[in-house]
Amino acid sequence: KKAEKQLAELAEGEANPALEADIAELKARHDSAQAIFDAAEAEKTADAARQGIDLKQLKIDAAMARAAVTKAERALSKAEADHKQTLEEELLTARTEAEKLNTTLERFSD
Repeated sequence: KKAEKQLAELAEGEANPALEADIAELKARHDSAQAIFDAAEAEKTADAARQGIDLKQLKIDAAMARAAVTKAERALSKAEADHKQTLEEELLTARTEAEKLNTTLERFSD
């Protein structure tokens, strides 16, 4: 895509054979790699089918499970933050009560 963009940026009528050759080579390499990938994917799908597994559904289920984990992590994080806030409030209350008691104690101490 970068090479195609460079070629498009050239003024119309300008030819750049080296860039055009690079684009052709890259497209050929891409097509070859895509064919290899597609064949491997088909082989995996067929192997999974032989084992009674719907690979497409398995991918969907795995994605949903990852989303559930993320949701649970966020809920846990939020719960910890809420718990922290509760603990901070309890600490503030305890400090206030301790200060009152110390003030009262100081009034009656020598």
